[in-house]
Amino acid sequence: MKAKIGGSAILAKCLKKEGVDTVFTLSGGHIMSMYYACIDEGIKIVDCRSEANAVIAADAYAKVTGKPGVLMTTAGPGVTNTMTGMLEAMTGRTPIVHIGGACPLVLQGTGDVQDVDNMSLMRACTKWAKQVFATERIADHLDDAFRHAMSGVQGPVYIEIAADILMDVIDEDLADIVPKSRTAAIPYGDPEYVEAAAELLVGAKRPVVVVGNSARYSAEPQDAVRELVEYLDMPLVAATIGRGLFLDEDHTLAKAGLTATLDADVVLALCTANDTPLSKLKPPAYAADAKFIMVSPDSRTIGFNREVEIGIVAGAGPAAKQILEAVKVLTPKINREDRIKELLKRTSEVREKEKEGIFSEAGMVRPGRCAAEVCKFLAEDGKDFTVVADGGDSGCWINRLAVAHRTAQILGLIGNGSVGLAPGTALGAWHGAKKPVLLYTGDGSFGYNFMEFSNYVKYNLPIIVVVANDSAWGMVKGFEWITRPNVYSSYEKDHADSLAVDLPFVHYEKMAQILGGYGELVEVPDEIVPAIKRAIQSGKPAIINVRVEDITKDGYSLRTETMSKGFKMFAKDYV
Repeated sequence: MKAKIGGSAILAKCLKKEGVDTVFTLSGGHIMSMYYACIDEGIKIVDCRSEANAVIAADAYAKVTGKPGVLMTTAGPGVTNTMTGMLEAMTGRTPIVHIGGACPLVLQGTGDVQDVDNMSLMRACTKWAKQVFATERIADHLDDAFRHAMSGVQGPVYIEIAADILMDVIDEDLADIVPKSRTAAIPYGDPEYVEAAAELLVGAKRPVVVVGNSARYSAEPQDAVRELVEYLDMPLVAATIGRGLFLDEDHTLAKAGLTATLDADVVLALCTANDTPLSKLKPPAYAADAKFIMVSPDSRTIGFNREVEIGIVAGAGPAAKQILEAVKVLTPKINREDRIKELLKRTSEVREKEKEGIFSEAGMVRPGRCAAEVCKFLAEDGKDFTVVADGGDSGCWINRLAVAHRTAQILGLIGNGSVGLAPGTALGAWHGAKKPVLLYTGDGSFGYNFMEFSNYVKYNLPIIVVVANDSAWGMVKGFEWITRPNVYSSYEKDHADSLAVDLPFVHYEKMAQILGGYGELVEVPDEIVPAIKRAIQSGKPAIINVRVEDITKDGYSLRTETMSKGFKMFAKDYV
């Protein structure tokens, strides 16, 4: 008699051979058979309080580990609840394999429970989407999903398996599970283009390296980028998870990178999306006459948003290794001491302007002061923490002031600009890195998905949440106040509620206590760090709720002149 195997067992065995050890989910009847099979294969099931959090947890897990994050959702709303997170993964170039359940094929189109055309929705927010119509095809479709998620520029994919396909039993020799179904090879560049890039960099007077998100997944050999920037004495600047990937941000060349693009003559862009987090590689953030060397494993992304001088189809690590070897033939190690000193001075001036606004007045906590105090804790006692940023104003502050010492140490805002996703990010970051997490968020953004905190308590995870609570949608309110103060003031006086930018003050610290964690309200700047330390000493997940002054209060200094100018430029589209 031939051995038999069920659809869910095929699925779990395929995940196991891909090296998957953790999946994120919210339970549902259509997918429960997957759980049993995954447990049998030793794969951990991490349950979340919403699918919106589960997809973001998978996203964070991928960023931290460098492996695809795996998500399982039940049929209908289980899938649709993930759309924003899937779009974030598309924007952030994060490899996610989303396995969605569906009502039985035999019942589709009959108005059965959760009978929804999820395929049409998922095609809009993924690199690739496929529906499985036979149990015999589960293995090869899942192999295809992993290939698409990790090939070229990484991104999310979706595979849908109906309940009857999962629970069907077939002869084991028909399952078609193969040990190896994809390559982990990272492409190397064309030698002709590599040589041209080396010559351009050696001849440059003010070169800079810019690192994008997807460099995370083609970083090996990881030391090559660091060796290249040190050999040519080039500043390095990185976006989001590129921060800390090749250089600790305490490194001199990383510190110098903050303002280096403003007048750079040659820019080496490693796996950049050329989108908002890197100012689309356009002026004024980048010199108008700068020449760009763009490196990407996908040629379709080279030249996007900015003219390219040299395009190299390769991974970040391999291209850097090749360029370094070519550079060493052309020149001995270069010293740009004067240039680096100039950039460090420029960076220091920018930071000093920020401090004027952050520490300008005593009394209630300013938005920037709250983030600065948290970063003081991170610098002195929390260097091992993963920092998760959320919210508009709050997210910008912590991203600006926190320092990354390792890969994916700072997680948060991507070009899509979604807020409220950090509770899932913190969960995935912990499961990926097994390091304590500090989640920094605003009160508005935390309100979206704060019930994930109950999972932190359930598993006693070392996650500290700091809420910068200004009782408002601070960035939107600040934007209006800065760009059209007269209009805003006149409406705010008589129609404040209708403007929808103010929120009631929420005692999130009490919610932490109700859910079994540690909670504390802070209203004085100097008490922020001690409160964080008390939270750690409690041994419980915690919420530190910091009452922050409204951004529109008189005397408030903007964090930088650049941000103010940026707001005013954007406002031209409205006024």
